[in-house]
Amino acid sequence: MKIHWKQVVPFFLLGLLLGAAFGSWAHRAALRKFRGGGPKPNHARMFERLSRQLALDEGQRTAIRAVMDGQRAQMQALQQRNAQEFEAQRLAFKTEILKSLRPEQRERFEAFTARWEKRQRRGPGGGMMPPPPPPPPEP
Repeated sequence: MKIHWKQVVPFFLLGLLLGAAFGSWAHRAALRKFRGGGPKPNHARMFERLSRQLALDEGQRTAIRAVMDGQRAQMQALQQRNAQEFEAQRLAFKTEILKSLRPEQRERFEAFTARWEKRQRRGPGGGMMPPPPPPPPEP
């Protein structure tokens, strides 16, 4: 069976058009992200949705925004404390394991944990998250 070029051209053109459309869409999405025009933070989206669904008046919006802002600051502080406690516990765990290993195993363990920690710091989209906070000072 011989395929004539007139049968192939429409499919080729369709693929070309779809590829150009997708490329254009991806390019615009990347530009929005680069320029900071990406999605709003969760708290802003939550506030807008809450305001819309409850039909809040301006006084309610002001009061609720103040509550949410105050809570956000408290939650961030709590998250920071928990991160510090977690890091201290992680270091204690690592120290205990190192005590049981021979010197050549320690080197491999250090390399393993370095790779693991690097992988764990990757955030959404494969980007790197900031390193964990330093452990709290010894009492």
